[in-house]
Amino acid sequence: MTLSESIQLGDCPRFGYIDFNTNRNSSIFRGSWDKEVQLAFLHLLSLINFEKYVLEKVLPIDNEWLFRIKYVVIHYALSGIEQIYRHCNADNKMDVEIKNIFQTLLDDRWTFFPSEFRGCMMHYRLSDKENRSLIKEELFDERLPFNGLIESIFHGLTFNEYNKILSSKRDEMELFLESQFNIDKRLIKYDL
Repeated sequence: MTLSESIQLGDCPRFGYIDFNTNRNSSIFRGSWDKEVQLAFLHLLSLINFEKYVLEKVLPIDNEWLFRIKYVVIHYALSGIEQIYRHCNADNKMDVEIKNIFQTLLDDRWTFFPSEFRGCMMHYRLSDKENRSLIKEELFDERLPFNGLIESIFHGLTFNEYNKILSSKRDEMELFLESQFNIDKRLIKYDL
């Protein structure tokens, strides 16, 4: 069965929208963030939600392309959150509670997003800087997603286990980002 044959009408969620003008003081934004930060939050949330609520609905959960897209989205969302954290922390624009949330989101970043794995996911590189294979010979298995790469980099963690960790990190970011908005669901328009 091809991918197009596996996608059925109704697999995608129903989409709605709220029209608002970011050039005006919009009640959709919460907090005292400046416009650039608010728009960055909106952009990051849009990326995360597209991967979670659209792509995950039409692609099999164990699909390597979906996994790669999820990884890239989460990596760039974490990078964006880190940039916002640095910007706002330097300007003393964060209260202690928000600062702790940022730190929690960023705490295990290098544990689960090491640079050699990022190189594999984003640039299709399967070797380190010294040109050594990142897939350990004893863990190489063509039947595994990415042929054992995840098991090699993450000390035996399986594809499914790491995929759950990625989903959990994505969901943490989604909750934080959604908390930065006032969404009145009664204003959502569904009929275009």
